[in-house]
Amino acid sequence: MTDDTATYQLKVRELLAEAERMQREGDSEKAGQLYRRLVSLALEKGGGQEEIIFALLRLGDIYAEGSNEQLALECYRDAEQRAAEIGFTQGVLDCIQRRGTTHVIAGRWTEGAKVAAEGRELAHNLDDKAFEAVFLGLLGQIERRLGNHDHALECAFEGLQISQLMGNLDEELTFLADMALISLGKQDFDGARRQADSGLRRAQETGKLDRCAVFLGQKCHALRGLGDIEGARKCAQEGLESATEGNDRKEIATFRHDLALLAQESGDTEGAKENSLEAYKLFLEMGNKEGALTSLRCLSLVFADMGDWEAAFKGLIDGLVLAASMDRRLFMGTFLDVGSITHRLWLNKRYEDILHGMDLMDEFFASLEKQLEEQSGEETYLTYLKLILDCLRNIGMSRGDSTSSHVERAREIAGEIDGAIGAGMQPLITEFFDKA
Repeated sequence: MTDDTATYQLKVRELLAEAERMQREGDSEKAGQLYRRLVSLALEKGGGQEEIIFALLRLGDIYAEGSNEQLALECYRDAEQRAAEIGFTQGVLDCIQRRGTTHVIAGRWTEGAKVAAEGRELAHNLDDKAFEAVFLGLLGQIERRLGNHDHALECAFEGLQISQLMGNLDEELTFLADMALISLGKQDFDGARRQADSGLRRAQETGKLDRCAVFLGQKCHALRGLGDIEGARKCAQEGLESATEGNDRKEIATFRHDLALLAQESGDTEGAKENSLEAYKLFLEMGNKEGALTSLRCLSLVFADMGDWEAAFKGLIDGLVLAASMDRRLFMGTFLDVGSITHRLWLNKRYEDILHGMDLMDEFFASLEKQLEEQSGEETYLTYLKLILDCLRNIGMSRGDSTSSHVERAREIAGEIDGAIGAGMQPLITEFFDKA
């Protein structure tokens, strides 16, 4: 080994160690700079392709974590090409997996499916069972999100067979959980119950007690879908006790939320209130905004069940504040709850409560207008939401009179709402009008 080579390899090790330390400490910007320096150094000194590939993959991961998907994909493609040139098939498969995962995280499901199918075919041709299972898992996840439940189930079943053949217990349990989740999505509750039971037994037999909570949660949802509320409640209670024993705060919060939903369905408003409030607090403490929002929406509807309409509207406004910092899908789902509560008030002829709720909503929109416009990236988004509020206010002013000019104005407003927002609100608005 020449002195130059030894100096180069020492520099590579130093850069790698420093970059990995920066990543561990959360300084992604500094880590990214170091990985870029490593790539430049390797290119300048004629270093090995393996070092360049490794640095490109890490750099791509940093871009992906920072939601810069385009730069991440460029790094992965560059690394993939280099891996192919030197016959490094494991590296090629690794790059394809990361490309597929990046598309999934960005919500580009169709592109993700193409990449996952490409990776699965290559892994199958190379007889690389481990990577084939990985791509089957990714493809199944994508197909489930696209609503192709039968194909998703086929992918999960094939992945299960491979993991069992390889003796990979963790992967086997993951595919069993995937199958139960897919069955829940296609509303095959009996199938989901059987799959969750299989996973639960397997986890218990093999001492993988930390995996039991997932299957208990899935069994709870399956029993709820089958109408066995008491069975679902017992299952959720067992899951809560197991999660509490293992001090798994996320699962504790999740089972609290499940118990809140079940209590709400059985008319136990106090139980629903207590559990949804506990779930909300736990999710918020953990910084899990989506979990906190889901629990807050449940809590708001419980307040509506209890006749505390102001608390219901204020809870949803808090939920909208949370959702505005996340994404439009969550914001719109929460906004639909506002319409749902308004509808219940209208059916009970609580017109003044509707108008008071709309006043509260107006205050919220005035305070958050700039944030909402920045979040949506479209000037029309806030306009649409305001039209819906105007529509709901007109419904509140109609006082049940189908010939009222207020209802006619609400119909006009509804006709001005288009896109995904209108699609979400139209069924609810139509229901108002049909009963007006």
